Amino acid sequence: MTRTQISILSRLVIYVSSFFILSEWLTPILAVTHSGSRFHFLLFISFSLTLYFLRARWFISFPLKLFLLIALTTKIFNEHATWREIWPFLKEQYEWNVPFLFMWDIEWLTNEFRTLLFFVLLWMFTYFIHYWTDYMKRLFLFVIVTWTFFIVLHIFGTYDSTLIIPKVMAYCLIILVAMYWYRVSERKLPHNWKTALISQIVAVVVVWGVAFFLPTTGDQMLLSDRGSQQDKATGYSEDDEQLGGTIQDNDAVVMKVKGPAKQYWKIETKDTYTSKGWANTEEEHRKATLPFVDSMSSYEKYTIQLLHPLPYAPYPYQMEEATPLDGGGAAVFTLEEEYDRLRAYASYDEVDVTTYQVAVRKEAYSVDYMRTLQLEDYASEPIGRYLQLPDSLPHRVRELAASIVEPYDNVYDQVKAVEHYFAENGYVYDKTNVPIPQDGEDYVDQFLFESQVGYCDNYSTSMVVMLRSLGIPARWAKGYAFGEQHYEEGEIVHTITQNDAHSWVEVYMKEEGWVPFEPTLTFTNPADFYEERETTPEVEREREEIEEEKESSPEVVSSTWSKWPFFIVIGALVIGMYFVIRRQRRERTLEETMPTEYEKILKKLRKKGFERHEAETYLTFATKVSDELNLEDFIECTKIYEKLLYNGMLEKTEWLRLQQLIDRVFEQVDG
Repeated sequence: MTRTQISILSRLVIYVSSFFILSEWLTPILAVTHSGSRFHFLLFISFSLTLYFLRARWFISFPLKLFLLIALTTKIFNEHATWREIWPFLKEQYEWNVPFLFMWDIEWLTNEFRTLLFFVLLWMFTYFIHYWTDYMKRLFLFVIVTWTFFIVLHIFGTYDSTLIIPKVMAYCLIILVAMYWYRVSERKLPHNWKTALISQIVAVVVVWGVAFFLPTTGDQMLLSDRGSQQDKATGYSEDDEQLGGTIQDNDAVVMKVKGPAKQYWKIETKDTYTSKGWANTEEEHRKATLPFVDSMSSYEKYTIQLLHPLPYAPYPYQMEEATPLDGGGAAVFTLEEEYDRLRAYASYDEVDVTTYQVAVRKEAYSVDYMRTLQLEDYASEPIGRYLQLPDSLPHRVRELAASIVEPYDNVYDQVKAVEHYFAENGYVYDKTNVPIPQDGEDYVDQFLFESQVGYCDNYSTSMVVMLRSLGIPARWAKGYAFGEQHYEEGEIVHTITQNDAHSWVEVYMKEEGWVPFEPTLTFTNPADFYEERETTPEVEREREEIEEEKESSPEVVSSTWSKWPFFIVIGALVIGMYFVIRRQRRERTLEETMPTEYEKILKKLRKKGFERHEAETYLTFATKVSDELNLEDFIECTKIYEKLLYNGMLEKTEWLRLQQLIDRVFEQVDG
């Protein structure tokens, strides 16, 4: 065997082993970040390493990898995307994400953009392997980092890496041996090189063989994985009689929603807890036909396009009207009131409607009213089915619920205490490390006192059961969370996938009706709550402490430098936009600009003869002017502006929406 052959073989072994190491890295990273598409990431890693192994010139390899990176990201989120859709996809991601990136509002980055960044990170890893192999000819640092990662994962993570660590060490040993012979091949071979090479190849084959037959990361038993069953995919299912167990991510898009705000999309509710899951009592359905949307011009409107078949139509809270936009024009929606299921009928036959519009009465729930409610107020209410609990429910569940609410004297504060209990007592959100109750075990009891690890079904079911044990009427609701928000052709669009399938809690608050609550960690209740007493001495003290901590903390200044590695990764892609946004941000913020811009609209209207009187509300004035001048967006713009005046704050999406509406109104007034 010649030195050239030894060199080629050694490099091949290094690159192949590096691929397997990166694949072992990938699985826990995807699990921790609740991501999928492992195949696409492995495909990119293998393609990048192959080009480096073949020593392709940079002007060939760079565009090829960039093209594959973009194509794979597009395919992950839209399987049927054509090549013509790639450029609009990139443009949309750039326009939405770059401003948030430089404002360091990472939470607003879309999943598509985060996936692009993750591909860039994998690209960097493969380049480092190439650089350490072909230029430095030292891979010891890569080996040390790999060992450290898996040892830390084993000690502090939720994965049992007992079998993974020997397997990774075997790959690392193979890399070190191959690197030794790669370096030897560049100088004169020792006289006994054949014997040494054969013995090391035998050792490598044995070690690699043992590693190959060890389970992969995906086959490992997770900690606390007692009583596991076959993994289920995330998504909506009508069968909830056996809850628990691992659920796998599912990126399939279910629906797209055009509308101004984040909503929970309810599909149904269930009332009977069985100790293992949920069922419904069999009753004749009371049906209420919903009217059409057209007359409700002042309400928030949402257009829903279903891309995946569902047994019932998802809809938001406080929905007043619903209108099918397909189905031949003869369909009407009917709501089955017992379980809040929305179906479409035409001539008494159920029909499939894939596009429809709903009108929402966006009103905040009154915290002040709900704090007046006592359990005695429910005495005359027909709520028995919403207090149902199995006789087998362990007594310690009732005792825990009673201890949580002991300091509170009204229904609302008791509900909030149970809602916050999980976040304040060390419970963990995890979709891959969830046990299943065995015969004789209760699902809620197991979660509360044994595993304390779970996903939305665990948290929502436990809260409903504890509230019912206190005599508070509650039920289990399920559907989809609000999904990923972005802009399409100037409109806010929410893309909802099967990963957004979700369950939460509804509590009956008499005059307010069924009010949603969110106990699941990492989720935020999109419902609005209104309270007259918005500022209390305790809240003021907390704000003062936070401000003092910010002023006195030296880490605030130094933390900025920790962000630079992230900026370097994507700097080449966004450098042009960076200076523009930085200059705009330095001059004026949205909070400073928008009130002034709205006043400019009023000034323009005064010149046209429309002046707001002092006793006239902004909304009344906007309605009057809109009718006369046909200003289509002035009413919605004024509603958001009034919310800013009265509440003193807006959500990030509302700031962006207000800016968009003000620009439109300026054009309409000037036109």
